[in-house]
Amino acid sequence: MKKLAVVVLAIFTLSGASQIHKLCAGMFPKNNLWIGVELVNDGISEAVFNKALDKVVAIYNPIVKAHGFQLQFNRLWSDGTVNSDTSTEGDSWVINSYGGLARYTGMTSDAYIAVACHELGHHLGGAPQFSDGSDMSVEGEADYHVGTKCLRKVFAKDDNVKIMSGAKIDPTVLAQCTASFTGDANQIALCERSAAASLVLANILRALGNDKPIAFNTPDRTQVTQTFEDHPQAQCRLDTYFASGICTASANTEFSNTDYKVGACVSHAGARPRCWFAPN
Repeated sequence: MKKLAVVVLAIFTLSGASQIHKLCAGMFPKNNLWIGVELVNDGISEAVFNKALDKVVAIYNPIVKAHGFQLQFNRLWSDGTVNSDTSTEGDSWVINSYGGLARYTGMTSDAYIAVACHELGHHLGGAPQFSDGSDMSVEGEADYHVGTKCLRKVFAKDDNVKIMSGAKIDPTVLAQCTASFTGDANQIALCERSAAASLVLANILRALGNDKPIAFNTPDRTQVTQTFEDHPQAQCRLDTYFASGICTASANTEFSNTDYKVGACVSHAGARPRCWFAPN
């Protein structure tokens, strides 16, 4: 991770308001794509873009204030950058949300909310954090924050059963969401909804990196011996999103900056994938 470079889906530290931190590749690796407002695309409209961010802000403004910061989303709809970046500037957590990423083919409202959730995860994801002293959660942990905390908070009051009715649910997603939240139809549907948004983001990453196809039933079996701090490959990231969605830890239990076990699942279904995370 290189500080002071453009990031895709990153967010910042829980402390050190007088400092400015910016991460390198955020949610997606650095790329030269530019999708201007005049270009035909299959992403989301400006109205949907703003509504998605409004929803996140409404939930996270008080949470960020409780940490002593102000939450600032810069809505750069006219900017064609296919990325998102973040920094801590004074007492503000600043997230730059670019229209280029929103206009990317296949982008959805839920997936764009997940983008914001990843950014927030750099601030609120806790351990493991970057070893460069920036006090931000590593990329994989920011991904893990998406489903364990953020999407559950943002989607909590939605009728998730109705939203997911008629949707084509991957058999692996259906089985594991049902196993994790047996008897709670809304939580099962929220888990499925989280997985659907995650697949959109992971597929964008896969396309940007010309990576091989990914799927919920083909997890990355790699086991690292040291936590990987940068962006994992697309399959590994999909595994992380999916694990975060099926983890049964409470969304209201915050992660710890020093103990990765707090607020997380540490074994079996829902645990951080070993393709980027090393418990030691």
